[in-house]
Amino acid sequence: MGRIRAFIAAELPNGVTQALATFIGELQASMPSEVRWVRPENIHLTLKFLGDIKPESVQPLSEVMDRCVASITPFDLYIGELGAFPALNSPKAIWVGLSGQLHILRDLQLSLDEQLVELGYDKEIKY
Repeated sequence: MGRIRAFIAAELPNGVTQALATFIGELQASMPSEVRWVRPENIHLTLKFLGDIKPESVQPLSEVMDRCVASITPFDLYIGELGAFPALNSPKAIWVGLSGQLHILRDLQLSLDEQLVELGYDKEIKY
């Protein structure tokens, strides 16, 4: 079996996905036709990009994720501002910012990053 293109992500609640779907529909009407859109059901919050992994890596990764989320209780995040790279008038990528209990999200990402180093993954570069 070949490699798997993988990342660790959090799914968004249905209400958020539906709100983003509506927003995407509005944006599509005002953007150039060559813009490639992600289907709303595929929108997620990426916590760590892993790259191409071997299938046998899935189980150890799952165990790391279980350990990292074991002590986390539900927390609140809110959709924030809209942005784009390189600019909103000529977007290559559109992003939606977050607000809320970002410290919990940051701690989760740091925990994942630290524990994934033990499995041979590189730490994220912090700017």
